[in-house]
Parts: sequence; structure tokens; C-alpha cells
Amino acid sequence: MLQHCNIVRQVSEKIDGRSGLAHRAAVASYHFSVQIISRSQGRSALAAAAYRAGERIRDDKTGHLHDYSKRRGVVYAEVISPVGSASFLTQRELLWNYV
Repeated sequence: MLQHCNIVRQVSEKIDGRSGLAHRAAVASYHFSVQIISRSQGRSALAAAAYRAGERIRDDKTGHLHDYSKRRGVVYAEVISPVGSASFLTQRELLWNYV
């Protein structure tokens, strides 16, 4: 199962009741979605992770290289792990091959 979330900046306009003036402010709109990646349907969690991150990930079991390094639109991708966990958990290719 892969999860991802996006924070999208939107502009909110609020009218001040006293002055009648419009005030504009940027606000964050949170989006979260979950998808099940099933091998029985011919899908690969490694390919999905590589696509979302815009990176190259080699599948150690099959030897297949999932290369999405030329994908546009990925502004930032990071793997975060709990404090004190194994260091390989922050390396996407090692993590997904381990799982």
C-alpha cells in the first residue's frame, strides 16, 4: 500500500465586515490518498515508489530498473523514518527492496 499526501496552496479571500475591504491570504489545502499496489494485478510497489519520487529504483528480485528520473513535476520527495531506526530506511531503493 502506498500513501501520499499533498499540500496545495490556495488563495482565500475574506471580506472585512467593518471596512468592507477584501483581504487575501494563502492557505494550505491538505490532500491524502491511499492506493493498494497488488502484484497479482501485475503492479509493482517499487515502480510506484520510483514514479512518485521521480527516481530510478532497481528491483533486486527481478533485476528490472524502474527509471522515472526524467519525470517532471516532482518538486520534493523524502523518506522519513523514526529516530533511532536503521539508516537504510531513509534510502528509497533499499527500503522498497526490503519490504
